[in-house]
Amino acid sequence: MGVIKFLIFNSGLLQDNNGIFKDLLTGESIKKNEKTHLHHINYDKRDNRLENLCFLKEIAHNKISANQFNENFAKFYRDILIRNKILLKQGIIPKTWLDKNKVILNYIDENQLNLNKWI
Repeated sequence: MGVIKFLIFNSGLLQDNNGIFKDLLTGESIKKNEKTHLHHINYDKRDNRLENLCFLKEIAHNKISANQFNENFAKFYRDILIRNKILLKQGIIPKTWLDKNKVILNYIDENQLNLNKWI
């Protein structure tokens, strides 16, 4: 398998070598007319540093936002997004982008927050 290269734009949005934009949590392609949210990885909307920003599909952003006040969930998602950015800069596909994990991420509960499973 060849190295996948991603361009990280000023907005924090990822684009693969084919010009397709990707959701940082799931790796799903973002269509031109699809609702997309700018997400602050550390949940601080005043922190607009590039390393703190990413774009997520609406469904992923809603999932993360709904759980941001649960300390365990907030840390879990924050750590995954940070790790995904690091891996992508190294040309490595994150585990959360695998099809089997996308389904699990949609139904995760607090008993499944072992980060080592996901990174």
